[in-house]
Amino acid sequence: MGGDGEKLQRHCRHRGNRGSKMQSLEAATIYCPNYNCQTPNPETHKFCHKCRTPLPKRFLRALGAAVDKYRPGEKIAQRYVVKGDRVLLDTKPGFLPEITEDIPAHILPYLRLFPYRLHIPQAYGYLLEDKNASGQQGQIWLLEQAPIFPDFTENTAPQAGQLMPTLMDMWRDAAPIRQLNWLWQIAQLWQPCTDEGVAGSFLTLGLLRVDGPILRLLELPLDTKTPQISQLGSVWSKLIPTAQPLVTPYLEKLCEQLTNGEVTESQQLMTLLDRGMALCATGQSRTYSVATRTDTGPSRSRNEDACFPLSNSVTRSGPGKESLAIVCDGIGGHEGGNVASQLAIEAVQKHLQQRYSPEANFHPDSLIRELEIATAAANDLICQKNDAQNKQGRQRMGTTLVMSLAHGHEIYLTHVGDSRAYWITTTGCRQVTLDDDLASREVRLGYALYRDALHQAASGSLVQALGMGPSSNLHPTVGRFTVDEDSLLLLCSDGLSDNDRIDQYWERSILPALDGKLSLEEAVTRLIDLGNYYNGHDNVTVALIRCQVQPQPQTTVTPAAMLALLNDVPTAMMPPMAGADEDTMQPATIGLPSAAPTQVAKPPRQSTSALVWLGVILVLLLGMGAAAFGFKDPIIEYLKAQGINMPGIDVETNPNPSPDASTPPEPVASVAPTTTPTPQPPTPPIPKEGDFAVVEKPDVVWRDQPATTGKTANIAPNTIVQVAAISPLNEGETVWVRLQDCTSGGSTNNKVGWIPAETWSKLLRPISNPSPQQQGSCQPKSASPSTVTPSPSPSAEKPGSRSPN
Repeated sequence: MGGDGEKLQRHCRHRGNRGSKMQSLEAATIYCPNYNCQTPNPETHKFCHKCRTPLPKRFLRALGAAVDKYRPGEKIAQRYVVKGDRVLLDTKPGFLPEITEDIPAHILPYLRLFPYRLHIPQAYGYLLEDKNASGQQGQIWLLEQAPIFPDFTENTAPQAGQLMPTLMDMWRDAAPIRQLNWLWQIAQLWQPCTDEGVAGSFLTLGLLRVDGPILRLLELPLDTKTPQISQLGSVWSKLIPTAQPLVTPYLEKLCEQLTNGEVTESQQLMTLLDRGMALCATGQSRTYSVATRTDTGPSRSRNEDACFPLSNSVTRSGPGKESLAIVCDGIGGHEGGNVASQLAIEAVQKHLQQRYSPEANFHPDSLIRELEIATAAANDLICQKNDAQNKQGRQRMGTTLVMSLAHGHEIYLTHVGDSRAYWITTTGCRQVTLDDDLASREVRLGYALYRDALHQAASGSLVQALGMGPSSNLHPTVGRFTVDEDSLLLLCSDGLSDNDRIDQYWERSILPALDGKLSLEEAVTRLIDLGNYYNGHDNVTVALIRCQVQPQPQTTVTPAAMLALLNDVPTAMMPPMAGADEDTMQPATIGLPSAAPTQVAKPPRQSTSALVWLGVILVLLLGMGAAAFGFKDPIIEYLKAQGINMPGIDVETNPNPSPDASTPPEPVASVAPTTTPTPQPPTPPIPKEGDFAVVEKPDVVWRDQPATTGKTANIAPNTIVQVAAISPLNEGETVWVRLQDCTSGGSTNNKVGWIPAETWSKLLRPISNPSPQQQGSCQPKSASPSTVTPSPSPSAEKPGSRSPN
């Protein structure tokens, strides 16, 4: 809990006299942002002394060296006070900055990377300097949400206005899982930044800042030439001398693989780091407490919001389905917004009950896909209701959705609309979703700065919501982030988040719940009251999740086990990933959630790094010699019990290492390889009609006929299938198995298809006693399988604007 604060204090002391010099400057005057007040206030005030409006301290990063000629304390353009380190304070936060429609090339990347604003600063506007002797005015561009310490509303913030520490500053004291998490975030941002010509920023350690667990960029210089991902190897090697001993050999080899060209794509790098974080996380346990409440509010006659768990309930669990939390804000007024929000929750719950298990070895891409399918199922159900009642246009009922699910060491966030998620730690409160509204879309497309877009007509109108059109046009955002410290996650409807109420009151109403000074029930009550009192225009719904992380001393992870994770490098995908789409700026896979696209329908997400699954067990047992590292079964059981995913690999570690390193480990049972000819069974086992299995690999292909010709289709990982027929067993010929997709609603384009019998033994895992949920639409053994006909896709229109609730 207090670790980050202590490290930051040490960092500020190491900065010498700079911090004290900044604090000794004469306080600036902040003008009240209330348009009807605009009273000047001392910088030290938290609220306007006349009207009690909160006074935002908006610290900005100035781009370029032009600002360096100004001394700390000077005011530029009668508005911006210099604080030092190219940091300015806006003394008139209620007014728009200078904005232009002709956005220069070096500013466009900040707009197009708007979905990644948790990591990347955003263009605020520019200032015009006083005219020089030649009558010319210099232009200095400003960035907001840069890695600058904010000024807290309730508590003192001695670092306010100072730059956050660099990655190098905080690296030595960070836990192994956090060190890998920071690098994972670089890998996750590499491709979209490459697409915008700014990936070279990651090669300059001074530009890499850290905000607790979040890696942030100070600015985005344009690349003079395209950087290669191999260059990360030489940059990261500078971190090795101060890395934690557990991950030092791992990082040495990873840097070598980058430099030697064994790792050529960011998706490969993310998968390797995913493995490392998952193994490090076995040394910790996580519990999640969820409290919910919904309220009609003072201005509404009916509550169209909905939440899960049910309102006024508190639950406590580990990762898995019990940690699920959902907030929905119905759209449609008297036309049925309350019905839509309830339908969405029911559909999502049903899908996850059937398809998700915390014990399943879900690859991150597979779980993301399941959450996308669950969201599409909710959308289809609402659309069917609309179509049945012949509702069109604004008559259609719909809903927003924001939900969280803890899986292993991560939280997965799914988002559609303008209901929001906020992540709260001791170091700050961060909005981690991006509204699906017109303003955000204008920024993502590079058409306008965000401050300007907010003032345009209908800027808050939604561009997508559940129930407004077919799922092929729906693009939910699914993001994931690692939980490595105690934290709070807030899901809420706009009845609470409007008018920046969370930013203004999180310290008072939410933060005390982090360490138990305030119960979750009291916290959600405070938030409901806050929304009703300061907003009061809408229903208010809240789900507050407290994440608690504890060490797991009985589990020991060794450097050798970490190093073994790199013995198999995922297959590079060709062509390279496109990162963020130029038109919609949809993040492909994100470390923290951001906005979904709304304009261009894309095909379903394909699993990318999941190709690493194929043949991994063979590589582990034959290539690296599992026994040589002392791997034992208990850690595997622990991983499965916690729902922790090891992408592309199952690793075993010794929870009780022998004090004598020369003592040979206990033998580990070998698994007969199936991808290389061996003296093992000359023919693959042949299943029987009625047998069930789960697809474990992402590259399983079935055909429309028992032959190598004809049409093919991929079967999604984790799909449950049943054997419907076996081709005649003619000697010397390939044995073909006809499969039926048992998934409720169907997860593949076709419902039946043929695979060779050897594919069954290699890429599918038999299920001897399938549960009713696993059987889905299929019948128990001896019954003839039936085909499920998918529900017709309803026609719908996009919402032009959001109807008031």
